[in-house]
Amino acid sequence: MTTTASTSPQLNFLERLLKLAAENDATEIRLGPNVPPRLMIGGQYKPAGKNPISAEDLAKLLADVLPPGGDPANFAVKSAAGACTGSIVDVEGTKSLRLV
Repeated sequence: MTTTASTSPQLNFLERLLKLAAENDATEIRLGPNVPPRLMIGGQYKPAGKNPISAEDLAKLLADVLPPGGDPANFAVKSAAGACTGSIVDVEGTKSLRLV
C-alpha cells in the first residue's frame, strides 16, 4: 500500500491505524465488520478507537490492500508506517483483516 493524496479514505484510515500500532508496539491489528479495530498489545486485544468499521468500508479496504491475483491468506502490506503481512480470515462467516 502506498499512500498518496488520492488514496481512498479506507487506506488513509489503515495508514493511521498502522502508525498507532507501531507507536504502541502492537504485534497484530484485527479489523472486522461493524466492530472497532483491535490491536494486540502485550498478548491482549485492545480497542483502537470507539468507532466500528462498516462492512462496506471493510470490503473496500480488503479490495484496496489485496494485490490482484494475490493470496488472501498471505500478502504484503507496505506503508509509510512500515511493512506487515496481511491475511483475510473468516471469523464466524464474515471476512476480517489480520495484519501482523
